[in-house]
Amino acid sequence: MDELLTPVTADPGGALATNVPVRLEAERRLDRAVVVDDARDAAWFARQISAASVSSSALEQISVEIRRFATDYVSKPLSELFVDIRELRGEVVNLVECNRFPNQMRELYLAASRLGGLQAHVCLDLGHYSAAHTHAHTAFLCAELAGHNGMRAWVRGLQSLIAYWDGQLADAVEFARDGARHCSHGSIAARLPSLEARASAGRGDKRGALAALERAEHARVVVGDRDDDAGVFTFPAAKQAVYAGTTLLTLGDRDTTTRAAQESSYALQLYEAAAPADRSTGDMLAARLDLARAYLMHDDLDGLADQLNVVLAVPQVRRTASIVKRAASIGEDLTQSRYAHSPQGKQIRTEIASFCAPPPALPPAPTMEPA
Repeated sequence: MDELLTPVTADPGGALATNVPVRLEAERRLDRAVVVDDARDAAWFARQISAASVSSSALEQISVEIRRFATDYVSKPLSELFVDIRELRGEVVNLVECNRFPNQMRELYLAASRLGGLQAHVCLDLGHYSAAHTHAHTAFLCAELAGHNGMRAWVRGLQSLIAYWDGQLADAVEFARDGARHCSHGSIAARLPSLEARASAGRGDKRGALAALERAEHARVVVGDRDDDAGVFTFPAAKQAVYAGTTLLTLGDRDTTTRAAQESSYALQLYEAAAPADRSTGDMLAARLDLARAYLMHDDLDGLADQLNVVLAVPQVRRTASIVKRAASIGEDLTQSRYAHSPQGKQIRTEIASFCAPPPALPPAPTMEPA
């Protein structure tokens, strides 16, 4: 014991210095215990890798669920989908954090991008624009990591949409243009210039808006309605007509207003002829509100009321933030019109105010039963 406690300086170059290489040599010796321990470590590592993999059937099921969400999003209230979208995204994020297989990582990042895009859409429809921007930004990063151009283009379109409704019109134009860099096929090729056109019109850029509408029409001729995806990840001709109607209506002169009404009417015809699952409630309401505004611009208060009556009758869960904004804008226009003090004008404004009062796209608060 005393020898172990003796300072090194007390024995320079002596027995202690001689014993150090011997001790290291003993630690380097190959023996059965070391071999067994190493094999045990390797087995543990293999189990960790195996546990981190995802079966092909699980990946396929994730894709099936996302496709269902995207399809249902078109025609069902988002309040019925939000929890399922959120839970599946959480599961996918956990798989991304644990997985070590490069080919599966690309699929998982793509799934995370699509689910993040759906969450951003939910936030947009609720009017939570900051949260929508955050989810969309994350969705684009996941699309980048997946190396998926189609998803890059779709998310850029979504970011343009969010920026438009958040009043950031210059950003809306730029997001749409940037998305076009990633777009090679599919109906997104018509969606991006349609988004650019609407935002350009909002900025008062008539030439830019009309040029973008022409590009969108050309893309539709080239692409048609062929898509590998479904639901909210596509851009059907009916939706394109809604966007064109809003763009032309925003430009505001008499000629474009007439064309806008034609586009909005065409959109309604296409949706009404479609299968129920393909009828976008939000787009149909938007088209009716654009028609109502066109009637007001042509001093047709009865035509305005006919369209508004359909919109104002929809339940609260169908009233997205964009629909509420459109309706409120018509109420503001009525206030500035020559019908502001007419009995019919006052009645319509009161009904619009009541329609816009509750939070958008949520079920009404439960009423308390009397004790």
